[in-house]
Amino acid sequence: MVPLKLEQTLDRSGKSQLFASSSLKFNAEVLYSRDNFHPFDMGSDKDYVYKLNPDGDVTDLTNSYNATFTMTNTFSSTAFLTVKASTFFRDYNEHLYDSPYDPDIFHLILYPIQLHMHS
Repeated sequence: MVPLKLEQTLDRSGKSQLFASSSLKFNAEVLYSRDNFHPFDMGSDKDYVYKLNPDGDVTDLTNSYNATFTMTNTFSSTAFLTVKASTFFRDYNEHLYDSPYDPDIFHLILYPIQLHMHS
């Protein structure tokens, strides 16, 4: 039995803080997310075709992370300087097979060649 709708999500976060001195502080925060899903909507014509063969449609995979680094320098009780840097990365893939070396892919590629050689 194959589920019609697959959704697997992994979310992680981490935070670290370092006091270099009484007036200098560093922070680092990282957020990570991984989504593996097979969008299936019975209302759409495209997905209705895959009702009896849900593995025939693509699977979407998204990896993303956000990292933020902060430095705070305190000069006095009323004066401070904060410098912040941040980066974001997102990788989105859509695939029908888990591996590019799946035997079904080679069968699809080689089958037309074999037909041509026998005729």
